[in-house]
Amino acid sequence: HEAEQVKRAVRDPVNGTVAPEAVQTEAIVEQLQQQLSAGRFDLASFLDSAARACAVRAQPPFDFSPYDVQSCLYERALALHRQWSTAPYFSTLSLEFSPRLL
Repeated sequence: HEAEQVKRAVRDPVNGTVAPEAVQTEAIVEQLQQQLSAGRFDLASFLDSAARACAVRAQPPFDFSPYDVQSCLYERALALHRQWSTAPYFSTLSLEFSPRLL
Protein backbone atom coordinates (compact mmCIF):
# COMPACT_ATOMS: atom_id res chain seq x y z
CA HIS A 1 0.00 0.00 0.00
CA GLU A 2 0.97 3.59 -0.42
CA ALA A 3 2.25 5.16 2.81
CA GLU A 4 -0.50 7.80 2.93
CA GLN A 5 -3.23 5.17 2.45
CA VAL A 6 -1.83 3.10 5.32
CA LYS A 7 -1.47 6.18 7.53
CA ARG A 8 -5.12 7.16 6.94
CA ALA A 9 -6.34 3.63 7.70
CA VAL A 10 -4.27 3.32 10.86
CA ARG A 11 -5.32 6.74 12.16
CA ASP A 12 -9.03 6.03 11.61
CA PRO A 13 -10.41 5.28 15.10
CA VAL A 14 -13.39 3.31 13.73
CA ASN A 15 -11.45 1.11 11.31
CA GLY A 16 -11.61 -2.31 12.99
CA THR A 17 -9.70 -4.07 10.22
CA VAL A 18 -6.30 -2.61 11.08
CA ALA A 19 -3.91 -4.90 12.96
CA PRO A 20 -3.03 -3.77 16.50
CA GLU A 21 0.66 -3.77 15.53
CA ALA A 22 0.01 -1.25 12.76
CA VAL A 23 -1.78 1.06 15.19
CA GLN A 24 1.00 0.66 17.75
CA THR A 25 3.66 1.37 15.15
CA GLU A 26 1.91 4.53 13.98
CA ALA A 27 1.51 5.70 17.59
CA ILE A 28 5.23 5.13 18.23
CA VAL A 29 6.23 6.99 15.06
CA GLU A 30 3.94 9.91 15.93
CA GLN A 31 5.47 10.20 19.38
CA LEU A 32 9.04 9.88 18.09
CA GLN A 33 8.33 12.70 15.66
CA GLN A 34 7.00 14.88 18.48
CA GLN A 35 10.02 14.12 20.67
CA LEU A 36 12.41 14.86 17.80
CA SER A 37 10.62 18.14 17.11
CA ALA A 38 10.93 19.07 20.77
CA GLY A 39 14.67 18.40 20.62
CA ARG A 40 14.70 16.34 23.79
CA PHE A 41 13.38 13.01 25.01
CA ASP A 42 10.79 12.77 27.80
CA LEU A 43 10.15 9.09 28.53
CA ALA A 44 7.00 9.61 30.62
CA SER A 45 5.43 11.83 27.97
CA PHE A 46 6.43 9.43 25.18
CA LEU A 47 4.92 6.38 26.92
CA ASP A 48 1.75 8.20 27.96
CA SER A 49 1.14 9.73 24.54
CA ALA A 50 1.81 6.46 22.68
CA ALA A 51 -0.59 4.61 24.99
CA ARG A 52 -3.29 7.27 24.56
CA ALA A 53 -2.89 7.21 20.77
CA CYS A 54 -3.54 3.46 20.82
CA ALA A 55 -6.47 3.80 23.22
CA VAL A 56 -8.15 6.37 20.97
CA ARG A 57 -7.98 3.77 18.20
CA ALA A 58 -9.31 1.03 20.52
CA GLN A 59 -6.05 -0.92 20.52
CA PRO A 60 -3.74 -1.97 23.36
CA PRO A 61 -0.53 -0.01 23.85
CA PHE A 62 2.80 -1.51 22.85
CA ASP A 63 4.70 -3.19 25.70
CA PHE A 64 7.94 -1.23 26.00
CA SER A 65 9.06 -3.01 29.19
CA PRO A 66 11.83 -5.12 27.57
CA TYR A 67 13.36 -2.08 25.85
CA ASP A 68 15.51 0.88 26.77
CA VAL A 69 13.23 3.23 24.86
CA GLN A 70 15.58 6.20 24.84
CA SER A 71 18.56 4.38 23.33
CA CYS A 72 16.59 1.79 21.36
CA LEU A 73 14.19 4.21 19.70
CA TYR A 74 14.84 7.89 20.32
CA GLU A 75 18.61 8.02 19.96
CA ARG A 76 18.47 5.77 16.90
CA ALA A 77 15.71 7.93 15.39
CA LEU A 78 17.78 11.02 16.12
CA ALA A 79 20.80 9.46 14.40
CA LEU A 80 18.62 8.52 11.41
CA HIS A 81 17.21 12.05 11.29
CA ARG A 82 20.73 13.47 11.17
CA GLN A 83 21.75 10.98 8.50
CA TRP A 84 18.65 11.70 6.41
CA SER A 85 18.99 15.48 6.69
CA THR A 86 22.51 15.32 5.22
CA ALA A 87 21.60 12.99 2.35
CA PRO A 88 21.82 14.70 -1.04
CA TYR A 89 18.58 15.25 -2.93
CA PHE A 90 17.60 12.18 -5.04
CA SER A 91 20.03 9.93 -3.16
CA THR A 92 19.16 6.72 -1.35
CA LEU A 93 19.53 5.64 2.24
CA SER A 94 19.53 1.97 3.23
CA LEU A 95 18.55 0.96 6.75
CA GLU A 96 18.72 -2.12 8.92
CA PHE A 97 16.54 -2.28 12.02
CA SER A 98 17.27 -4.51 15.00
CA PRO A 99 15.73 -3.42 18.30
CA ARG A 100 17.95 -3.68 21.35
CA LEU A 101 16.62 -5.22 24.51
CA LEU A 102 17.56 -3.83 27.94
